[in-house]
Amino acid sequence: MKKIKTAFSKNYFLLPLLIVSCVISFYACKKTDQQLPAEALHQDMVDYLAKVYGFNKNTIEATKDEIIAEGDMVFSANDFWKKYTVNLNDNAKHYKYGKVTATSNILINVASGTPTEWVDAAKSAVTAWNSISGGLTFSIKTNVNQSTSGVSVYMAELPGTFWKKPYALAEYPSGGYPGWRIRINTKGFSSTKSEKIGIMVHEIGHCIGLTHTDSGEGTLIGNLGTCSTGTDNASIMKDDGTYSWSGFSECDKKAYDAFY
Repeated sequence: MKKIKTAFSKNYFLLPLLIVSCVISFYACKKTDQQLPAEALHQDMVDYLAKVYGFNKNTIEATKDEIIAEGDMVFSANDFWKKYTVNLNDNAKHYKYGKVTATSNILINVASGTPTEWVDAAKSAVTAWNSISGGLTFSIKTNVNQSTSGVSVYMAELPGTFWKKPYALAEYPSGGYPGWRIRINTKGFSSTKSEKIGIMVHEIGHCIGLTHTDSGEGTLIGNLGTCSTGTDNASIMKDDGTYSWSGFSECDKKAYDAFY
């Protein structure tokens, strides 16, 4: 009796190879999906920050969970449109966005385990913000294990961005509340006592909606007279990589007072 052969029976030995090939293809496609550039995932948010808030796209980096502008200003990707869609129409010199309106009391919660020098810097920063005229009052708690309100301050290993390697990252205000956290970089920095204070003052400024002085990014704060022209090299909100604390500039004070 002649044995009848079918295409399947003739090539049954190829079946294992076919299965392996399908498995490899499946995981390869899955891996490719996971490796899509984060910028592509949040391009609409990046475009919005550039168009409405005035940030240069070249200074904006997106990750899966957040968008970082100018190296240290953080916008959460979660509920981005609910948190950060605002009407910005002011015009002057120092820059801002996201005013804190839901509370006038800004509580700084420093996490348990934070190095003493950073705890002291946070205390000094709170004292500094309370020393100038404005509509906000700042307070601080230390050795906090878990906070449900205010601004959480804690140490974290922060990756370098294409913009710069940050001293710290600060969240921006949303829903009328201050940015909810400040992460201090544990890697790669040696800073003096004065610089630590300056960094904390600077990042708290971001948490209440102040952007970088003279950067042209964000929305300008109302008419500040002579502070509306030229530059303010003494501003603690200036993003020039030097944060040694010697006090607020006169234009810092006027901008904060005008904003709040």
